[in-house]
Amino acid sequence: MKRYRKTVVILAGGQGSRMGYRDKAFLRYGGTPFIEHLLKKVEAFAEVIVVSNNPGEYRNYPVKVVEDKVKGIGPLGGIYTGLLHSTHEEILVISCDTPFQREEFLEYMGGLSGSYDAAIPKHREGREPLCALYRRSLLRGIEELIEEKRYKIALLFEKNRVEWVDIESMTKGIEIVKGFKNINTPEELREVGGEYEK
Repeated sequence: MKRYRKTVVILAGGQGSRMGYRDKAFLRYGGTPFIEHLLKKVEAFAEVIVVSNNPGEYRNYPVKVVEDKVKGIGPLGGIYTGLLHSTHEEILVISCDTPFQREEFLEYMGGLSGSYDAAIPKHREGREPLCALYRRSLLRGIEELIEEKRYKIALLFEKNRVEWVDIESMTKGIEIVKGFKNINTPEELREVGGEYEK
């Protein structure tokens, strides 16, 4: 049963330059690729899209795979692509290099509703725009930023309705914040006991 009528968009379009140009979705933790950790945690969502410029790598997974509509502009491009291809009004964006996301938090975001254009987690260490909700109402604003060659996601928050999701007020807030950790370098991969793809 798919409980959440939202689309999960997993961003996997980065070059992985600090990881030796590997596709970080296929780095492993506990012998399992990062992408599989994430897919298991979002099974309750109605749709999953992976934004990747290597779509053939995902042929064995039950997901829709799309390439960036506008390449080379970072995560903003992935959000834009996800919104264009989603069959739902709202998407939950997740980065492929965050295998420690807390399932209960992802489901909390799945159940969130309100009159926002974006819902962004925040905590004392910062904001988490790559584990956040975005609605189709943002499409025109994203297109304007792309036309202006301004690619910072934070610029979206200036003129749109944002709900800030206060993580530290939640039960297990500390564990949720730890789950946002992304793995960027071989050193970080070793620190968490991860390994390269087989």
